[in-house]
Amino acid sequence: MAYNKVFAQRIRSVLARRGADEMEMFGGIGFLTKGNTICGIQKENLMLHVPAEATAELLTRPGAVPFVQGGRQMNGWLLVTPEAVTTDAQLATWIAIAADYAYALPGKSANTRKGKAKEK
Repeated sequence: MAYNKVFAQRIRSVLARRGADEMEMFGGIGFLTKGNTICGIQKENLMLHVPAEATAELLTRPGAVPFVQGGRQMNGWLLVTPEAVTTDAQLATWIAIAADYAYALPGKSANTRKGKAKEK
């Protein structure tokens, strides 16, 4: 699996105070809490799980692009281009949106998880 390990470390640093598990997903790496995805790396982009009702507004922000899976735009998911997260402050702002959402969701039981997260 190829993903930018330096970028992954930047994400780990942002999530360090909240804690997150890691799991291989979407051809990259994902960061989760209680079985819910916070964010990840998909190719060179930051992938975020966001509130579905906020997707359209977030896509108007610089660097945000739709997350398309199987030819279909996924509501509640988006990608952020590397150019939009060059600073730690930019990265932290985007991750905070997804982390706030993920931490507010109920946890998934081990039976409903598709893979096993590697705890950090």
